Amino acid sequence: MIPLAYESPEPRPAGSWGIWVAYFLLWPAVALILTVSCLFIVPKFTAMFLDFKVQLPDATRLLIGFSRWFQHYGWAIVWLMSFGIAFAMSAATWRSKTPWRTFRITHRLLWVLLALLIAFGVWALYAPMLNLVTTISGK
Repeated sequence: MIPLAYESPEPRPAGSWGIWVAYFLLWPAVALILTVSCLFIVPKFTAMFLDFKVQLPDATRLLIGFSRWFQHYGWAIVWLMSFGIAFAMSAATWRSKTPWRTFRITHRLLWVLLALLIAFGVWALYAPMLNLVTTISGK
């Protein structure tokens, strides 16, 4: 019978390049999702809402206003911020003794933030549809 080795694995070096690659893939991915939604999805809904000429909820007006701001010059600010945050986060974890633990925590927080943004976007775009259906049905 061969004895099992219960040794702990070798720790990763503090300045791992994987952290840099992970951060520089993660934050621009969020900017890409925001870009696609603000440039392609929200304007289609906006055109549809204009056709029906209904009063829009505040959340929908906020989302449409943000999308218009994003289309004019907000895209540059968001993309610069995404690369700036990626650089700052990777530089902050470069000398950390547990860089992958820090990455996992920020990665989870980013997923929660992204899920909340998507939920807000879906709610803001479909709330007028519910108002329209109730208006048409007469209830």
